[in-house]
Amino acid sequence: TLLRALADIYPLRKGRVVRLGQIATLFELGGVGGVFMTGRAYVHRWLRFNGVSRKHFPDLVEEVRDFSGLEGRLDDLINTYSAGMAARLYFSTATCLDHQIYLIDEVLSVGDEYFQAKCLRRIRERLSKGASGVLATHDWSAILRLCEQTNTLEKGRISYSGATESIICKHLNLSRQIEQNSPARFM
Repeated sequence: TLLRALADIYPLRKGRVVRLGQIATLFELGGVGGVFMTGRAYVHRWLRFNGVSRKHFPDLVEEVRDFSGLEGRLDDLINTYSAGMAARLYFSTATCLDHQIYLIDEVLSVGDEYFQAKCLRRIRERLSKGASGVLATHDWSAILRLCEQTNTLEKGRISYSGATESIICKHLNLSRQIEQNSPARFM
């Protein structure tokens, strides 16, 4: 609900949202197409929807093909893809352009571990270049990997706000802070 309100998909009953930049919505991936189109047609539709000039299509389609690892399958119908293949297409397409704001849901948990790491790396790169992001998740490990500041919501209101490490410790009822430079210990 929060991400959809920020993206202006859900109308606000009160308050306002101010967005200063182009938004990439990384939730409900695949929302601009259907499963009875090819992967390439999906990428073209998404690019048109985002106002990209047709002269940039070939390079961006190649970038999506390369990042997604779909290779020769981009011209197959999406309904012939596995769920993981479709997720790779959708994420690769949604992140082929640099945006100023990323609204991210649980999509970083799609695909195999290799592709999840690749997605995380891409989002980190975008954020390190100055983009902003809002991550809505219950996955505290993803929050630790991506976020500097964290808010927890309870019944639609912010209950805790602050540095990610402190908020995670409070949320998980940990008695001490996580040491940033200490090696991980597995038991």
